[in-house]
Amino acid sequence: MNITHQNIGLVFVVFHPQPDEIEKICKISKKYTGVIVDNTPSSTYDNYTQNSNIKYLRLGKNEGIAKAQNIGIKYLYKDPAIQYIILFDQDSEFDIDLPLRLAQEHNRISQFKNLAALGPLIIQKETKQIYRSVLHQEKNIEKGFQQKDEIIASGCCVPIKVYQEVGLLDENLFIDFVDCEWCFRAESKGYICGITHNIHMNHKVGINQKHIGKHTIIISAPFRYYYQYRNLILLDFKSYVPFRFKIFKTAKALIRLIYFPLLIKNGTVIWKQMIKGIGAGIKQLIIK
Repeated sequence: MNITHQNIGLVFVVFHPQPDEIEKICKISKKYTGVIVDNTPSSTYDNYTQNSNIKYLRLGKNEGIAKAQNIGIKYLYKDPAIQYIILFDQDSEFDIDLPLRLAQEHNRISQFKNLAALGPLIIQKETKQIYRSVLHQEKNIEKGFQQKDEIIASGCCVPIKVYQEVGLLDENLFIDFVDCEWCFRAESKGYICGITHNIHMNHKVGINQKHIGKHTIIISAPFRYYYQYRNLILLDFKSYVPFRFKIFKTAKALIRLIYFPLLIKNGTVIWKQMIKGIGAGIKQLIIK
């Protein structure tokens, strides 16, 4: 199959973007059909996108990354030429050819794998190191492809036909673990997910980092910990979420409850968000 720029749709979810970030997105989207979904309550960048190949959708409030991604995906459904949709955050850095190369890689790998989502190899902006999650395992790399249980959303390339079978993102999760849950759901339907080492992308992970010995702690905005803890409880009770994920993530969350207030800046504020998230997660389970 010959994949061209016309077969690729881009979804950019932004939150309090800067004008230069919007301009960068417009430049990237010159060869593609794209949509910017803005979760910022008050900003508007219609003037920046009037003469570009990208649609600007202002939601007027923060609807969460999952709902914003779904709005963008459903907007691209309207174009019959689009076969692949690629999600991006506003702070990812890549050249104009990366989306095409990702879709072509997906098409190539799909010849020997039942592939749902394909992402690039993520390079952390600050450290220039390869990003690895706490659950990282070195698996066999076949023709540049490395299977993973979950991949981050930015740079995630998925065929429309896979979204139609697996479903869209879980809007109840709002922000954290949205990408993980979707990958697990796809895998429960017989697909696999992974990354290609043939394509690299710079991406900012978290807002800060703290190094304790050889261990790097990625620190997010305080409000994110509410969703991390609430959503982890919800995922712990989903049958298709891998047991290994549940054990490692839950153990990590419990340990963070102990040392974050002692070692991390604003740790007490973060700790309170963790506790609120635990309460909210338990409440949702009881209501169900």
